[in-house]
Amino acid sequence: MPFFDTKDIAKIGIQNGISKKQINGFQAFVDIDNLKESPLGFQEVFKSFCESGNSNWLNPSLIWNRLDEILAKFQADRSLLHHFRDLLAASVRIGLSPHSFFKYVISPRLSRDYDWRSWEVKHIPAFHSIIALIATLKEHERYKKDQIEGAFKILSSDIVLTKYIAYPIAHTPIDLLSNSVFCKSYIDIWLKIQFSNPLFFHFLKLNIFPILKKFSAVWSTNQITSLLKKLPELEATFQKEFSQKEKEWRRIPKLSIYSIDFEHGFLERKKSGFNKIDYYREISSFINILQSLATKRVGIFFLDYLGRRLVIHKDPKKYEAAIELIQSLKDRTGLSIYFWHFRKFFKMKYEDREKYPKFISENDGMDPEYKIILDRIFDEELITDKSKYQNHEYMSKLQAILKELKMDDLFHNQNVSPRLVLKEFLKKSKLEVRDLIQSAIDDCLDGNDRSWHLEKCVQLDRISKNLFFLFKSYIIRGFSAFQEINWLGHKNNSSSFNHHWEAYKDVHKSPSLRFFYDFLFKKRNSDDTNKKQEEVIRQKINIDNFEYFHILTEFGASTNINTFFTYFQKKLLSIRKSIQELKNHSLEVDKSELNKIQKSILHLERKHSNLVELLELARVKNGSLQKILLIILFPNFFSIKDQETKEFYQFLIESNSDRKELEFLNKFIFEDVVIDRISLPQIESICRIVEEISQSTMQEIGIKENISDIQNSEFFKLLKPYSLVKSKELNVNAIDAAIKKLFNLNKMIKEKDKWIDSVHSKESTNSNPLFQYRIVLNKSPLDSYYGTMGGICLAQYPKLIIETRLFNFRIVDLKRKDIMGSMLGYYINTPIPKLKIDRYLSVFAINPLLSFLTKLGGKDKILFYLHIRKSLEEFAKQFNIPILLAGADGTFGLISEYPNFSSIILKN
Repeated sequence: MPFFDTKDIAKIGIQNGISKKQINGFQAFVDIDNLKESPLGFQEVFKSFCESGNSNWLNPSLIWNRLDEILAKFQADRSLLHHFRDLLAASVRIGLSPHSFFKYVISPRLSRDYDWRSWEVKHIPAFHSIIALIATLKEHERYKKDQIEGAFKILSSDIVLTKYIAYPIAHTPIDLLSNSVFCKSYIDIWLKIQFSNPLFFHFLKLNIFPILKKFSAVWSTNQITSLLKKLPELEATFQKEFSQKEKEWRRIPKLSIYSIDFEHGFLERKKSGFNKIDYYREISSFINILQSLATKRVGIFFLDYLGRRLVIHKDPKKYEAAIELIQSLKDRTGLSIYFWHFRKFFKMKYEDREKYPKFISENDGMDPEYKIILDRIFDEELITDKSKYQNHEYMSKLQAILKELKMDDLFHNQNVSPRLVLKEFLKKSKLEVRDLIQSAIDDCLDGNDRSWHLEKCVQLDRISKNLFFLFKSYIIRGFSAFQEINWLGHKNNSSSFNHHWEAYKDVHKSPSLRFFYDFLFKKRNSDDTNKKQEEVIRQKINIDNFEYFHILTEFGASTNINTFFTYFQKKLLSIRKSIQELKNHSLEVDKSELNKIQKSILHLERKHSNLVELLELARVKNGSLQKILLIILFPNFFSIKDQETKEFYQFLIESNSDRKELEFLNKFIFEDVVIDRISLPQIESICRIVEEISQSTMQEIGIKENISDIQNSEFFKLLKPYSLVKSKELNVNAIDAAIKKLFNLNKMIKEKDKWIDSVHSKESTNSNPLFQYRIVLNKSPLDSYYGTMGGICLAQYPKLIIETRLFNFRIVDLKRKDIMGSMLGYYINTPIPKLKIDRYLSVFAINPLLSFLTKLGGKDKILFYLHIRKSLEEFAKQFNIPILLAGADGTFGLISEYPNFSSIILKN
């Protein structure tokens, strides 16, 4: 054997990026082989290895040595090794890593056949056929490069070609591998797969590649190719729907159909009786399921749950029915629609399950029962679900009214409400009755109800003893708004028109200021967006706070109220530590900094002393007082990101008088929201639950009773500095401010407004109709419901309207024909010399209903307020009375009950 200098060749390999360690190992192997009596002759292989290799290539001699040992153990004819040397040479010639080819093709095929005598006939030609197939693939641009980009991690072309492409057919019979039609078909499959989508490759790596590795020797080649043929279409769907890179995902969807990993899932299924066909049917069905889910906004996030549920059913028909159900469901921007329908689906009998997808398609993509749940959460103008699920007394009353009106059938309507009852009653009434009621409605919208005499009230009462209840619920939207009915605690319970007008007859002693102002306002639809629009909008808003809040909704074990005081004890330790650190630092600074540090120390010492006294007092107080203390303190010491806040959020719900409804809403948000695909309905539901927690907490009997007692207790001075209300008041407004601050509600509302504004900015100027609204003033007994009109806590004080200097401006929706907000004015005749005025109207409590405001973006809220301001300017001109806005000093809730709208008023 002539001398062959491997050193110079090795230098070429190092220059091409092959690891020196790999070069040295293979070089030593070649040099040793040259010294043998009958060398195999690896010189040319080594030379090609160094000239064609790249940084991903490994030393093939390690696997070669194992093959050599096996043949030696069986005392096999070592001339066989020449065939394997030729295979290595062939793989290197086409630029394929010989180590990868040995590991993923040669070793798996030989590991199932110990008859070495048959290898030359059965396997060697098969390996050459596979090399030829790979060579054809490498002619295409994508596989010519050393690496394939597009997945979460950059892929080595050699790994893709051997581990993912060649491995599945490593066990294929030689007659099929030598069939040109089969080879062309197989090559076409892999040319269609681009490896360009990270999420798709993530799915392959978790599910397809492991199961092919496990069963490629067991399944038939037809089964394998049938499975692979599904992948190009799936990848195309992923590429269309999910373009995000790994770093852009906050939570990568769990795309594995196995609970922990493939091996664990494989053993679980094996124990449950799975055979090789069951595994094949399962993975094949799940590719079809994922194909259906991937076309939906958040569908792929449901694969984890569906996989865990379907694994216990080795029923192909159930898989098929599941796919049909997915396709029939409406593409809502949330996961709850999938959870709800599939829970019902899995409980059904076989025959019902088969019919269910068709039933869903016929009902606009959702079960009517689920529609009730969505109305319960998102339809702010319906009391239906609130009353059905909670207020049995209210629904009993409504049922009695329907019976009296001979309209019993209407009670079974899922959207039954007083407004609907009156609408239907008007349809069936005689003309004179219909005209009388309709004229009464028009009077209230025009402000002409001030002129009503008792005779008119008696006429209306004669129609039905329940007409007044239906009428006020129809004309005042606040009575039927889902949110407001929960907490207003109405004290104005007149049973009839006559009774009410008699009870508030003193209203007529106020001077008559007849005023109305009409304006047009474009009411725009913010919900109708497509996936691409939502993706663009999500880039513009900050969803961090929604992500933090969503984490809160995953409930754990309940936390005792005393535990929260332990958390504040830890805060005391932290404050003491900070004081000591500042004292130590003060010894090292010059006089110019010393004064500043001493002030900081003094501030922390006062804070520490104050908190110590508060915690000591709280230990001997009742639960409601302790709860008030915690609510006021929490946003001063903890943020929405803290685990303590997560526990406190759960405590606020579990200790709430409205616990059942809040837990229902919380569970819905937890299941529905997908942060990476969050959209307006989910944002609205998150903002809603914070509002609900705040409002229901303010209305708890223990909170209301104790918050007023605090003003005269030792708590007042200690707790006052922690109040987030600008005036440092300690009242229900301070409770409201603390809860909203803790959960960053105002920040979330700003992002919600951005979303709505982004939707509206894409709309055509003529794409939304103009609606007519009216600001009307002409004080009448109906204005005793001023608090309900605006959905504010002042609804508890209806008698205030009798005050001669108090006026209520109704905000009227002329399209819907109801009152959907209010604002109050107080006439003051005390001169203000500085402003050169001797009288003025102080306007405050400017409150369109929250159910109306939540549908507006920031720009539309400003525009709506500017219409209100214009109406006040017209009022000032008409009556020559200056208008001053109360609450400019920031007094919480004075200018408006809703902080976000209040800030708009103060800025404009």
